[in-house]
Amino acid sequence: MDFDLIIVGGGPAGLSTAYHAADKNLNVLLLEEHANIGEPVHCGECLSNLALQKFNLNPPQSAISKKVNGINLISENHHSFLPEKGVVLNKNNFEQWLADKAASKGVEIKTSSKVDSVTKTKDFWNVKSGENNYKSKILVDATGVSSFISKKILNQTFETVIGIQYKISEIEKKDEISFYIIPSLAPHGYLWVIPKADGANVGLTTDQNTKAKIYLDLFIKKIGLNEKPKLKTFGGLIPSSGPKKTFSNAFLAVGDAAGFTSPLFEGGTHLSLKSGELAAKTIKQAFDKNDFSEASLSIYEKYWKKEFPNYNSIIKGKEKFYSLKDNEADEIISIMPKRINGSFSEKLITGVKLLTKPYLIRKGAIQIFNAFSHSQAKFYGW
Repeated sequence: MDFDLIIVGGGPAGLSTAYHAADKNLNVLLLEEHANIGEPVHCGECLSNLALQKFNLNPPQSAISKKVNGINLISENHHSFLPEKGVVLNKNNFEQWLADKAASKGVEIKTSSKVDSVTKTKDFWNVKSGENNYKSKILVDATGVSSFISKKILNQTFETVIGIQYKISEIEKKDEISFYIIPSLAPHGYLWVIPKADGANVGLTTDQNTKAKIYLDLFIKKIGLNEKPKLKTFGGLIPSSGPKKTFSNAFLAVGDAAGFTSPLFEGGTHLSLKSGELAAKTIKQAFDKNDFSEASLSIYEKYWKKEFPNYNSIIKGKEKFYSLKDNEADEIISIMPKRINGSFSEKLITGVKLLTKPYLIRKGAIQIFNAFSHSQAKFYGW
């Protein structure tokens, strides 16, 4: 069976690519290895209102667990609030809805379809999935952090951190997401309480993979949730080193498979949706020119570099921030405004406060504040 485009992976990036490509009258096949789109859920499930508005998305109520008014940044003794509205999704329902939107455009979606091999001839990709063989002009890797196709074609891997969380019930209902900055409980990462209609996702990211659950248990004890019912444990690896090469001859990578996650707080859905849109734009241009070469598809990298924030700059700030001790992180949060709105006067006051603590400047406070600033929704932070 021949297609213009085969996408491997049915998460937000793959579904976005499929929808936008089919909307441009391309013949699209999407292969998803799991039986159900959207399962299993790996992430904290947050998405900003800005992201929904940008893509004109109006998901059904079944896809939204809770609306939130913003994000609290909490250290041991201080806090700061980012007033950005958004939603906490029922991520499985949200992705199933995205799949329905793609299918309505003519995308053929096959679940329980693990890809066994991909091979390239002069003019086509041959994709084998079980007993089925498919052929396409262009191949897109949307397999998430495993990026198993990109590993083969682009010969690259990413640094990763682990994200692990409990779904906990019988928790006080709140209207804000809480990010906790306590380095001793989340080395090279952070912790969170993300409210849902029926409880909360409580978790962390860290580079200490084998100790992640130990740290998480210490955290829920610290905030008084250790006796609450734990409905499930879930999570997974998250690419943390930023994108590298994202294109080759008749090939593109999108979403986590391309390394597109927000560097500081590891959010990926907003970036996935946009990378899929940019990939579809690139692919349509390739068909219009009948040129699927690496040189032709290199425009994809130009598109995302223009659209997304400077990864290297944010990662430098992240490295500085995650090297701090608890008391140093506490001081960083103490300098931040109680309510972040990005105004000039707010930045000026923060700068004046910082000048009174030059040792924090030596610790990288300026790079850290830059990373925080570029982790807002308008910079694809969530």
